[in-house]
Amino acid sequence: MIFSTQFGGGAALGSIVQGYGLAEPLYVACDGRPLARATYPRLSTLFPIGRFTGTVRTLATTSGNNCLAASPTYFVSSAAAGNPNIQYSTDGASWSQVSVVTPSMTVNSLIFAGTRWVASGAVSGTLAVTTGDNPNSTWAATTGGATGGIVRYGLAYSVALGRVISLTAGSTTALQALDNGSTTLVAKTAPTAKTRMGICHTGTKFIILNTDGTITTSADAASSVWVDEPLPESVASTGSIASNGAGVIVISGAASGLLVSTDHGVTWVKTAIPGVAPSATWQVNYSGDRFFLPTTLGVVMSMDGKAWFLEPQLIQLRAEASVFAKKGAIFVQTQNSATAYSFTESATHFNAPLIQAYAPVASGSPIPLAPSFIKAL
Repeated sequence: MIFSTQFGGGAALGSIVQGYGLAEPLYVACDGRPLARATYPRLSTLFPIGRFTGTVRTLATTSGNNCLAASPTYFVSSAAAGNPNIQYSTDGASWSQVSVVTPSMTVNSLIFAGTRWVASGAVSGTLAVTTGDNPNSTWAATTGGATGGIVRYGLAYSVALGRVISLTAGSTTALQALDNGSTTLVAKTAPTAKTRMGICHTGTKFIILNTDGTITTSADAASSVWVDEPLPESVASTGSIASNGAGVIVISGAASGLLVSTDHGVTWVKTAIPGVAPSATWQVNYSGDRFFLPTTLGVVMSMDGKAWFLEPQLIQLRAEASVFAKKGAIFVQTQNSATAYSFTESATHFNAPLIQAYAPVASGSPIPLAPSFIKAL
């Protein structure tokens, strides 16, 4: 349907419509342009995420495994395969590197667990831990590790339990637990041998994402009772899982886009990203106060897992093979190279949606549809 400014189209604030003859201030083109919150105060309430301003940075060494995390003081990133170091920064601009542990490991998963850093590798079930927040402090190897490496993104921490759960690689029932202050891993057992893709803690339970369209959950304080549950849609073997620790979980890799739960995984809804085609290789993560989803159009972010906003600006890597972290007001993006990016977020401007719609024709060549606009007033 074609709308016109004569009648305002009858569209509600924030509605996205297609047509011609639509003009500011009633409508704004969905071309990703920055909009001043003072100019569009009502529309601004629908866009809690501000426009990013980015700067290109150089890491201490080439990053690898798209492994990046933040503590209250530091950003920490892994190094490339074969390099047993990690690298760290307080401001996202200047980076240093330090050896993790002997025997050495190439870090494939890294989290800040309460008061210390915990890292894992793809070869050994042994983890590496620091004695505090400083990644340049002494790293120690855990004992009691299972045979086989740890799954990439295979670490999750429960603040309430003071416990890390790690995922053993391969089709297995084996899990491992590491409690605050300890360097001894305790074996845990899942009900069924499965190949795992990732794990998160929702605030009340651990949830493991499996390659067979199921999740494995545990709300048991001892982390000894685990239950397999089906998902409403299968997920590609490249999928991922993340939680805000307050009941919201996001799973990527579904054909529909994302699977989202706001009740600790009891119910799930299929969620699409406006203007961004779904990809089986999306990797979602949570850091600071939001979810991050790198795409080929830019980074998509969400505060609640339900409303998603695309940041399309050019000073970032527009690729799925990257990862974001947030510490205070600073954002960092790394990739599999020595180039990184740091960002600040505007409090005065937000981005209009970026929608580039095309329709296929018989020849296979796409043709543009009518331009898209958002109802701004």
